[in-house]
Amino acid sequence: MASPSVALALRRALDVESVSLGRPLRRAGPAWLLNPRRLEIVLAAAAYPGIHLRSASRLLLSPLPSLQFHLRRLEEQRLIKRVRVQDRVHLFIPGMFPPSMEPFLIALQDPIDRSILEAIRARPGTVQSDLLSSAGTSPPDVDRAIRSLVSLRAIRRAGMEPNPRLHVTAAWKAFETRCETGEEQRLRRFLSLLESQSLNPAAQAIEDHRARISVDGPKSRVRFVLPLNPLR
Repeated sequence: MASPSVALALRRALDVESVSLGRPLRRAGPAWLLNPRRLEIVLAAAAYPGIHLRSASRLLLSPLPSLQFHLRRLEEQRLIKRVRVQDRVHLFIPGMFPPSMEPFLIALQDPIDRSILEAIRARPGTVQSDLLSSAGTSPPDVDRAIRSLVSLRAIRRAGMEPNPRLHVTAAWKAFETRCETGEEQRLRRFLSLLESQSLNPAAQAIEDHRARISVDGPKSRVRFVLPLNPLR
């Protein structure tokens, strides 16, 4: 991935750098991820599982028509997975997370949903009125988010209306556990995807729920840091 084409936002988020280490060695055959934009899309979906398509467009500084063109090619090669929820499209790397985890991962990509979940985790039994300051938004938005999270079975209400107390569910706690314990498996899956594209990936040890990975770019090795736990 040539450095001028790397989106600045993604560089900062994933600590991307190009390192001249001589001409990369590859097997013969097509490598779809040698296209810089496609590699950027895959990195974004791996780092932010469930990222909304428009959020990816802003992050990568890429107009939607161009992004959708590359997404079609990546989807054809099973290098990216699109999940539609109502009128929104979310991006995943196939196999990094089981489908049962995808609704919770999508919720984490919504800033209001995430702030509410974090507040309830920090203060189990909190009431809706106490969430306004932590969510930093309007009462209708908080009400919408709570109804959505209850529908997802991420949180539950306990006690009498109009101020029931809110708790995360057993399903959410199980999701948290899988996020914590599945880091090495997710790293292996992502390295396998990169290897299938003849990018010769190499990963250093996991540290602080992140792995530093290097791959072959068109002209040099590219290093980046990949978050492995979406809760961190």
